Amino acid sequence: MARYFTRVDHILKNHSGIGVKRFQLVCGRRKLICRLNNWLQIAISSGIEEITLSLPSEYSFPCSLLSGGSGRSLQHLELVNCAFRPMAGLGCSRNLTKLHLHSVLITDDELACFLSECFALKHLDLSYCRELVYLKIPCLLEQLSYLNVDLCHLQMIESKAPNLSSLIYSGNLIELSLGQSSKVKTLDINFYDKTNFLCYVITKLQNIVPNLESLTIYSDDEVQQGGMKHDSVSRDTTTNLRTMPGHKHERLKEVMIIGFCSATSMVELTCHILENTTSLETITLDDVCDVHDLENIRRCCTTTIRKTGSCYPLRREMILEAHRGVMAIERYIRGKVPYNVELTVREPCTWCHDLERLDALEKENGSHYSPPHLKLEDISLLLKPV
Repeated sequence: MARYFTRVDHILKNHSGIGVKRFQLVCGRRKLICRLNNWLQIAISSGIEEITLSLPSEYSFPCSLLSGGSGRSLQHLELVNCAFRPMAGLGCSRNLTKLHLHSVLITDDELACFLSECFALKHLDLSYCRELVYLKIPCLLEQLSYLNVDLCHLQMIESKAPNLSSLIYSGNLIELSLGQSSKVKTLDINFYDKTNFLCYVITKLQNIVPNLESLTIYSDDEVQQGGMKHDSVSRDTTTNLRTMPGHKHERLKEVMIIGFCSATSMVELTCHILENTTSLETITLDDVCDVHDLENIRRCCTTTIRKTGSCYPLRREMILEAHRGVMAIERYIRGKVPYNVELTVREPCTWCHDLERLDALEKENGSHYSPPHLKLEDISLLLKPV
């Protein structure tokens, strides 16, 4: 360990002030803490621009190293699993553009004090900061455009940042006050403990974010259906689809339905969108509810860059339902797609969702499927207006 300390000391001293811009340390050993403050002092005094630290929970970040103008060059600060107790007048915060605190101990007052001097801050990311209760964003943060809050024990978020445009929140139901952040255009929100979330969105959210353009909502507990079954267009060749005349959508541009199925109500909704959305450009229907891989939901049989390396596992009934969904698209939907609208259909994987191959594996292993009922909570709907 002594040899390691000596080597790090040598590297930091030899590179001090000659262009080193980033200091990153993932530290799981308590023995390193005794030397960490010294390393930070060398890095900060040399004009470091980015600090990323993942530390043992008992470590308290030495804010004194940032005082007196020492940390004026700092632009990006990311702290993981430690205590951060800033005091007024640090000076380092004036040029800070990005702040990320994950599992960090910091109180409401301490964060408010620190943010009050972060005039250049553009990106604020807070996650698992359990001491935070009331997040207050001052109007002085005129550059702040992105705010992400994930699983903090908050009761309220109040933002007066005038140019905040993107807000992402996951956690318990809280009060949102964005009166002076009326430029929010992108909102991703997930209230884990909230049922009937759609009712909240319809009745409350539109007044909080009047200029919203893109809304993504996650509502796993929206409806408790138990063993409820849904009518399927595949069971009746004479299905008469219901319509809602008079409901036009003039700004909707992109539609993505993840977990498209043959349920009559799902087919009716899709047909309604196609027939009543004059601005629609693209519609994507994915027959597999693979919400864990939204950035690249192409099947592994068609791409070699899929992050998970395999497709989302499905039980037999869901594979069968995915194929029924494909049939429903061909029978009821494809013919209603306007010529200027691009339709993309993502079908089950020809490898991971091949029933013959899965049956052979089951026979070999002596296992079998226990098919579930079709559930509408296995569906995600993403809409983007113009």
